[in-house]
Amino acid sequence: MKETLTFRERMNQWLSSKTVEWAFVLAFIGITIWKDNIAYFLGIVFVLLLLWSKKWDWKIIGLIKPQSWKKVWVQAISLSIIILVVIDIVFTPFLELLFEERVDLSALDGLRGNFVSYIIFIVFMWIVAAFGEEFVYRGLLVNRLGLLLGDKKSSLWIAVIASSLLFGMAHRYQGIMGMISTFTVGLIFGIVFIKSKNKLWLTILTHGVYDVIGITLIYLDRDKEIYGLLKNLILN
Repeated sequence: MKETLTFRERMNQWLSSKTVEWAFVLAFIGITIWKDNIAYFLGIVFVLLLLWSKKWDWKIIGLIKPQSWKKVWVQAISLSIIILVVIDIVFTPFLELLFEERVDLSALDGLRGNFVSYIIFIVFMWIVAAFGEEFVYRGLLVNRLGLLLGDKKSSLWIAVIASSLLFGMAHRYQGIMGMISTFTVGLIFGIVFIKSKNKLWLTILTHGVYDVIGITLIYLDRDKEIYGLLKNLILN
């Protein structure tokens, strides 16, 4: 007698099929180009449905409990500082000088000196950016696209570059320089994800700590001073 599949099992088969996964990836790309916020929520919905269909097996997106939380936190803080220096103090300001275009952070001006908004935004950032964006761009896109492209090392690298491009486009409110900077940061997150053998906690914590530093600098109104260290040295 043929065993009848439950609704959850049927959903798992459907969501795990290559046809549906390719449809999701292509839809995500198209919607990101059109309206990045909608693409993000599409990704979150797909992740949650996939996790539910697999009985909340968090390992499918790389969310595996680390052997040492202390080690992961130390790595995350160290990586965040490295990214801050290499990308925000050296790389991006150099591009700004070269192309005479600035990263547009005006959307975050409401945080300057506003402690209540700062605290609310920190909580919002951890949920939406650190967890949400890592679930979608690294945990889902890198993993699934890598498998769809052939489950080879080269496939993973293509998936990292593709997800980083989409990650950059999702930050178009920061202008062209902001998109380039965010793409580069996303590329680093993707490399960290692969090198850590697809363990998502390191990228989540690195993303969160990095954003906390940036948001804190904006709240203190010191971001232009810190990010402009290299430019000030060159121009002076």
